[in-house]
Amino acid sequence: MGIEENKEVVQGYIEEIVNKKQYDKWEQYMSDEFNGNKGAIATKEDHLQYWDGHRSNMPDLQVEITDIMAEGDRVITIQKWSGHASADGAYRSAEGKYGECTHANLYELKDGKIISGGVLVSGALALLQQYEIILSMEELAKKLTK
Repeated sequence: MGIEENKEVVQGYIEEIVNKKQYDKWEQYMSDEFNGNKGAIATKEDHLQYWDGHRSNMPDLQVEITDIMAEGDRVITIQKWSGHASADGAYRSAEGKYGECTHANLYELKDGKIISGGVLVSGALALLQQYEIILSMEELAKKLTK
C-alpha cells in the first residue's frame, strides 16, 4: 500500500477504535501480527485493556491527530490527548479537572494493517502537572527558592 493509504489506516484506527470504541472494526485496521508498545501489548485483548485503562483515568478521553507523516510502511503521528480526570482511576485526586498532552507515536504497517505501534515521546508529565498531581517546573522552582 502507498503512503497515503497507510496514513488513512492510522487515522481510521484512531477515530474508530480509539475514540469511538468500535472494537468490531479491529480486523479492518490491525494485523494478526500486531505487537505494540515494545511487546507489552501483543494481542487484541491486551490492546483493548490498554485503552480501557486509559479510560478509567479519563472516561471522556479523545485523541486527535494534529500532524501525520509517513515514509514507506511507517507512519508517525503527533497526537493531542484530552479529557477529564476520573474518580475511579489513577488521577482520582484530580477528579473532574480537564487536561491535555501531546504524544508522538510510530506505527508500522504491512499489507494495509498496523503490525506495531507505540508512543515514542510522551507528554504525560504535562498532563500530571495540569491535574496538579505533580508540581510544574515553575512551582517546584518557587518551593526550592523559598
